[in-house]
Amino acid sequence: MSWHDFRHTYTTWGRRAGVQAEGMRDQLGHASVQTTLDIYSHVDSQDGLAQAIENYATGGNMLPLGVTPREAAGKANA
Repeated sequence: MSWHDFRHTYTTWGRRAGVQAEGMRDQLGHASVQTTLDIYSHVDSQDGLAQAIENYATGGNMLPLGVTPREAAGKANA
């Protein structure tokens, strides 16, 4: 796991735990909270978290850099 992966994990789990997005933005050094939420936070629900863990553990589908979860969901539903 790279340091970049840890940044995504921190943001995803922090959001799940209720950490304020603005605080995570400041700690990650992002200019915009939207960068923190759209690029670094990958799940919106308990099911999504479980799926993200399963994907990582099995080397499954990870989002490419620059693709937000919303964009990926939109493509899957198209």
